[in-house]
Amino acid sequence: MSGDGYILAALLLFSTTAIPVRAEQPSSLPIARSNLCSSNLTAPTDADNALVSDNYATAERLFRVELTSNPNSEDSHLGLIRALTLENKVAKAQAESASWLVQSPSSALAEVAAGEIAYREADIASAQDHANKAITDSHCEGRSLAFAADISLLAGLYAREINLINLAHLLRPNDELIRRSWIFSLPLPDRTNALTQYLSETQNLSVSDRESYATEVERLNLRQPGDCRITSQFTTTQLPLKRFTNEGTDFYALNTSFNGLPRRLEVDSGASGIVLTLATAKKLGLHPEVQLHSVGVGGKGRVDSYLTHVAKIRVGDLELSNCLVEVLEKSHLNADGLIGINLFANWLVTLDYPNSELLLAPLPHRPDVDPTTIADSEYQPLDRYIAPEMQNWLHILRVGHMLLLPARLDQGPMHYVIADTGSSQTTLSLGLATESHRAYVDPDNHFWGISGDIQQVYRVDHATLRFGAFQLPPASYNAFDLGNILHYTGLEVSGLIGLPTLSRMTISIDYRDNLMQLTYNPKYAVSRF
Repeated sequence: MSGDGYILAALLLFSTTAIPVRAEQPSSLPIARSNLCSSNLTAPTDADNALVSDNYATAERLFRVELTSNPNSEDSHLGLIRALTLENKVAKAQAESASWLVQSPSSALAEVAAGEIAYREADIASAQDHANKAITDSHCEGRSLAFAADISLLAGLYAREINLINLAHLLRPNDELIRRSWIFSLPLPDRTNALTQYLSETQNLSVSDRESYATEVERLNLRQPGDCRITSQFTTTQLPLKRFTNEGTDFYALNTSFNGLPRRLEVDSGASGIVLTLATAKKLGLHPEVQLHSVGVGGKGRVDSYLTHVAKIRVGDLELSNCLVEVLEKSHLNADGLIGINLFANWLVTLDYPNSELLLAPLPHRPDVDPTTIADSEYQPLDRYIAPEMQNWLHILRVGHMLLLPARLDQGPMHYVIADTGSSQTTLSLGLATESHRAYVDPDNHFWGISGDIQQVYRVDHATLRFGAFQLPPASYNAFDLGNILHYTGLEVSGLIGLPTLSRMTISIDYRDNLMQLTYNPKYAVSRF
């Protein structure tokens, strides 16, 4: 065996099933066969280390130096394009990528570079095509497999993503970006140990990333067996959605109780889990267990918060035990807190706004899974399953708790927007608004997000917005920078579909399989608020 080492790569990772991110022309990842693949043990360069430390300008300069010494270095070329993209020099990155593809049409890493730019721009169909081509060009290139893993995760192909990232890590064990993705793909106990080890070994983390990863270790250590399990018995349940108004803003909420004390939580598909205001936490007698930071829409970026456990939470007939909740130390919320719909991700969730109900029902049975074997499992990666009765449901993308729907402004290209019932209006990203060439600054307009006041708000008039299968009448929309969300999602989010739009519909969500059904009732053609 050579010094590089070899892995018998059982590359039976790709079935003929398409990654369902493009309904128009579904295509499949190529089928790769078992091959003897060499493990790339190349040590990271100073440029690589600068890139993964978020020193993007330094990384760009060092990669250019590497290319001057070795113009044919594919790793340096990919690194340069990544640095340019992360510096928000997207046009330069695109030009560099296009030139490289012309010069090296059979280069797997050139395809990865082009695909990563497309992914960031939310052109998922093109990103998928580049991933397919990269694997065809070289199925032993770990970075090709890691990129395909990113797309699989976005599309809800969790088993496939695990297989891909595991093999990518074997083929490129010294690639820090792949290692990070691999760590976060592990089951929770293994993830805690691997992340702890990584923090003790690496010197190539930015201050913010090191803080974030250290906080994640604390969060993982804080998790307890049986966290936030439903202890009440039910098959289906209906929870009343109540409409309230706070300072002129209407919202829907669930009446809940925390350890027997009544509280009101706004239903927010843009939030994750349960989030409480500091005043509410003090009234409930809750105390910090772990300090952390949250990122949301707003001009102030990060907000201080902490995690703590609540012994019992009750919502209607539903009782949850030992739940970890987040407390915002500063916030501008309408109610005592937020309840993210992803808290109910193990059920088919229906927000029936016309009838003011939130319904929970069992997810469709998977014919390939015995439900008794996974009932108490914390970790069961499976690829999405589309039940026969859901064949016509909307295929969505999901990044964590965020639900991304395909959308267009006027006759423009496809983008993705977040379905956010916690947003008081439907808004656009600055990038999408400027595509219309009609955006202008509106100095008299103010908008609040979880991270505070948004500094500069733009406006677009007489615009037609399409999302899913629906087209909204021409209207005026506010627009602002959604850069904080890009940092979390890794791709451009072009707006938020807010409550005044979503409340005209009945919305069913299958988090497990990345599916959504939007049913419009003409009775509610006029905004209810």
